[in-house]
Amino acid sequence: GFAVTGQVASFGDSIGPKGVVVNLLSTSAIPEVLLSTTTQVGGGFLLTPVKPGQYNIEISHERWHLAKKRTPVTVKNGNTEVAANSLIVSGYDVSGSVTSDSEPIMGVSFVLFQQAKAKRFPTVGCDSSALTGFSPTGLDLKELIPICHVASDAKGRFIFPSLPSGTYTVVPHYKGMHSIKFDVQPQHLAFKVEHDSLELPMVFQVKGFSV
Repeated sequence: GFAVTGQVASFGDSIGPKGVVVNLLSTSAIPEVLLSTTTQVGGGFLLTPVKPGQYNIEISHERWHLAKKRTPVTVKNGNTEVAANSLIVSGYDVSGSVTSDSEPIMGVSFVLFQQAKAKRFPTVGCDSSALTGFSPTGLDLKELIPICHVASDAKGRFIFPSLPSGTYTVVPHYKGMHSIKFDVQPQHLAFKVEHDSLELPMVFQVKGFSV
């Protein structure tokens, strides 16, 4: 048999994540999994031994969103490389939390900012409409533009379900009853998504009213 090698890439990048399941499937009406492996650091994978023939390669992951998850491959007389950019992870989940005196706070909005020159991406599970009452003035977010926003749940948790690798800034915004705006610290937090899920290292804290 021969080897089939390939690369699972992150959206907008040439390399990708470790831990994506890669299956070699038959092209029959009911596809059969013939071989299975997982990607190594950088997103590369190797399937062997593979006999000459036509197959499909399909990738899967329990948490990450996939932009291109299936591609055909033909093995002739030798090792075969899957075409670049044919298997792509669209983004990774980024989560965080917000508390006040150690109690979780529900309904705090978190606005995601990205470099204006960065490549746009499809927002999944993140509201791209303008957030009512939100203004980033005074935060010195030069060359950053708002992309979308999410809100904390009853456990004080919030999640951006699918962010491509890159650098971002998140800005909290909280208005309680009667449009009272609360002060949330830190006022903004920069973070970097590599090729993996991310838990933000700092807990946001509602400190009190802002005048």
